[in-house]
Amino acid sequence: MDRPVSGPLVVDIEGQALTDEDCTLLLNPWVGGVILFQRNIRDAEQCRVLIREVRSVRPDLLITVDQEGGRVRRLTKGVLNVPDMRTLATGYDEAPESVLGRIRAVHAVMGQELAQLGFDLTWAPVADLDRGLNSVIAERSFGAQPEKVAACVQAAAQGLSLAGMCPVLKHFPGHGGVAEDTHDSVAVDQRDPADWEQDLEPFRAVLSGGARAGVMLSHVRAEAFDAQPAVFSRTWINEVLREQWGFDGPIVTDDLSMKGAGGGSAGERVLRALEAGADAVLLCNDRRGVFKALRALDENGDRLWDEVRARRMATLRVGIAQAGDWDVLKQNVERVLNGLVQAGA
Repeated sequence: MDRPVSGPLVVDIEGQALTDEDCTLLLNPWVGGVILFQRNIRDAEQCRVLIREVRSVRPDLLITVDQEGGRVRRLTKGVLNVPDMRTLATGYDEAPESVLGRIRAVHAVMGQELAQLGFDLTWAPVADLDRGLNSVIAERSFGAQPEKVAACVQAAAQGLSLAGMCPVLKHFPGHGGVAEDTHDSVAVDQRDPADWEQDLEPFRAVLSGGARAGVMLSHVRAEAFDAQPAVFSRTWINEVLREQWGFDGPIVTDDLSMKGAGGGSAGERVLRALEAGADAVLLCNDRRGVFKALRALDENGDRLWDEVRARRMATLRVGIAQAGDWDVLKQNVERVLNGLVQAGA
């Protein structure tokens, strides 16, 4: 888990088996990780084979996936059917400890299944508040109340940690206060600084406590703090996360091919994020842009990538799961989730 990661770029591949171009890309030393999408995955067994193929090309790559639950599940066959986080948090007000135990156990099983397939991490949990404005967040969030969401995010992070996985909280500093989908458009949040305190609470609860964790930056522009999207913001990365909160874990950008990142070439966006202090960047679904970014890193990357960043990224490697009867835990979790479904949650 402590081996340095080779480079800051996390990229995608084309299909359910590697192409020659995929292999060329993965062998580039600036590439440090791969993210698999639904198009790459037919079922759990095929996914396992694909991951082995990637490892045969580059054993040191981080292999990642967006597997939150609900509508954000790249694996849908052969693994636990995890509902959305709103459903998973049902009943919190009446029995918080019971619900937190459920969330912890579900994420432990989900993480353990992913680790068995060969993944290092899933980009989860979502720590955004659901303010009823953003359909992209909505039921992916644990709810609207910051104290509740903070407790649920902590439980999810603990569950992933039990499976040896590093939780990565997203989408910092919070995506719930805007209506826009940053996949398709720029999102500007014009609230005052005091109004952000609730959005920051779930992130702060985990990231300022010294536990093993990472954070994914959003493309939201919080004008009261910085006119730049968070992925390019020295204010959020250095002043808030590093200095005020004392966070020393890996900081990763959301996909820089998204429209919310704004203009400039892919190479310019990658360099801007690294210059602002991000440890790694996602650049997906833009193969031409990825190769442009690699050229930009060839020219300028040596001044932006060092052993400190590489070691931070190495904490994202999957570790050893806590000893226990995982089969029994999975059976118990499946029974609990079936009960949620039957109750019409």
